[in-house]
Amino acid sequence: MSENIVDDNFIEQFRLQQHKTLKWSTNESAFQRTRSKSLETYQIPFSIGMKLKFRQSVFGTYLKEFNYQQEQSHGLNMNKLGITRLDLKNFNEAEEKIYRSKNDLTDNLFPLLVKGVMQNECVDWDYLYTNMTTLRMNEAQITLLDSELLNFRRLRVLILAGNWLVQINSEFLPRTLQYLECFANTIKDLRSIKKKPPETLYYIGLGRNMLTNGSHLGCLNGIKFKNLRLLDLSHNNIYNLLDILEVLRKLPRLTSLSLEGNPCYTCIAYKDAVLSLLPQLIYLDNTHVDDKDKAPCTISNDDLINGSLIFVCHRIIGLPTPPKEKGVTHTFHLEVNLPLLEQVTHTSKPQKLEKLLEIDDNDFKSLYDRPDEYKLEQDLNIPNSSFKTQRLEWAKIIQFPETSISSPEQNLTMIRDTFRSKVNVKVVYLKTCLPTMPKGVVLAAPLEEIILQKSTFANFFCDLHPVNWSDKTIDFYWADHDACRLNAIPVEGSLTVGKYMCN
Repeated sequence: MSENIVDDNFIEQFRLQQHKTLKWSTNESAFQRTRSKSLETYQIPFSIGMKLKFRQSVFGTYLKEFNYQQEQSHGLNMNKLGITRLDLKNFNEAEEKIYRSKNDLTDNLFPLLVKGVMQNECVDWDYLYTNMTTLRMNEAQITLLDSELLNFRRLRVLILAGNWLVQINSEFLPRTLQYLECFANTIKDLRSIKKKPPETLYYIGLGRNMLTNGSHLGCLNGIKFKNLRLLDLSHNNIYNLLDILEVLRKLPRLTSLSLEGNPCYTCIAYKDAVLSLLPQLIYLDNTHVDDKDKAPCTISNDDLINGSLIFVCHRIIGLPTPPKEKGVTHTFHLEVNLPLLEQVTHTSKPQKLEKLLEIDDNDFKSLYDRPDEYKLEQDLNIPNSSFKTQRLEWAKIIQFPETSISSPEQNLTMIRDTFRSKVNVKVVYLKTCLPTMPKGVVLAAPLEEIILQKSTFANFFCDLHPVNWSDKTIDFYWADHDACRLNAIPVEGSLTVGKYMCN
């Protein structure tokens, strides 16, 4: 079998293995750690998770249900309130931080508590159900909603971020609800959201869940959600852009949409296609849309299914002049490790990117005296599947042209996940020459150069992140000093505007 023809199943399994060894970005690693456990074997209804949260808050000291062994009275709770106020006044910085983390359940929580104590014999659930308009149940381990939610008769804002919901049963949402945030759950299916949603809903946040084109996204229709204006579907696994846009066209009042971080957002025509089919949008991916962004344009089918990563090194400055040697060529190029975008062959093996090895330049008189890596690679048969830029000869300022890198399988998910990873970049020096030939010999093909030395002059990581459609680039700066020894520094704005003069 030809090495160029690889079975689809082999490619799929190979990519899965690569994901296991991929060096994820700092933000992605942090998110994956929070999602490393699973609650699939447990059922924690909203009612249980909510009451646990309130028990851990300052309300745990006052709510009648949690203090049934006490004889509830206005005087008792006034005494408690005095102690609470004294505690708050004397908290140190660490204690205040803990207090805030446990009492972020609603806006103006302490005034709500004070009002309840001052006006009632005791503080009970009915007081909270009647007076709370905002409820935050973040990271409460909730796996499903239940009828307890309907008791909040005036609730307008409900935040359920960082739980383990797999669906949203809209029958249990209060009829007054306007704002529903379900960021970072495990929602895979939207069929239950259309059962009986509140007509007042104008925002739904479903970012960082497990939604795909097969998640019944059509349930978000204009009949059930006629007042929906803001929709966050970012950082899911929605792949087909046209399919989701056809669904969203049925939301007549939609003015703000976020799809950033989905595979579909990496396609070439992303912004143009979204604004062509949804011209009423005022915000796309949290960025204001101007009239010039909606200028008519031609969109090809290929631009809806293909994407690419464009790598460019704006400039390298400060490389020492190479030694003068007759018949020898000194060149520099960059090697970029993008495992999810490399060509898969039958001999491919996932490469685990280990911690960078630092070489002390004080051990050498010059950078050009660094050890030769080429012979080691040949002797140990070390594969090098990194993407390589054009090779350029030494100059005071070396500027490399753009290198466009696409997914070999035209897989937008691989491009999306690359932007969730740390990318290893190397500045590589090559010393080469051509073999000597006797005079008068006519060659049928050009001579193949001989590599005399290969040395890595710089070796660092770029911590990538999703690129907003309004940004042309994400830029990094690296220099040989302690501030960015192993990690390039993100730069606000574009490095192309910088001008340098070297003597």
